[in-house]
Amino acid sequence: MMQLDDAQVIDKIFGQKTMVLGGDFRQILPVVPKGGREDIVSALLLRSHLWQHVMILCFHINMRVMAANSKDQREFTKCVLNVGDDNLLAITEEEGVDPDWIKIPSHMRLLEEDYSLRGLI
Repeated sequence: MMQLDDAQVIDKIFGQKTMVLGGDFRQILPVVPKGGREDIVSALLLRSHLWQHVMILCFHINMRVMAANSKDQREFTKCVLNVGDDNLLAITEEEGVDPDWIKIPSHMRLLEEDYSLRGLI
């Protein structure tokens, strides 16, 4: 990444420079050409030898929810965050359903007769 002249930092991660990483690991997956699920999971930053050197700082105010203009937008945003945080119960009572599936509230789904770009918008 950079040329190091200081012998004290030559063996330090990133030459002892502070690195700021941002993003939502639930939304950003690594690209593994022709890789399957197992390949993608093993390429995650969380699996890297560098991860032990990372200090995690978290935000405690959800600006996405704060910026929502209507009750429906706030409810939808909270629902999406609950999915990402694994705070929704999986569907277990229906036979033949994947155990990782969740039930999306009916008022948040497109009506079957409205499966169009216009309906989505």
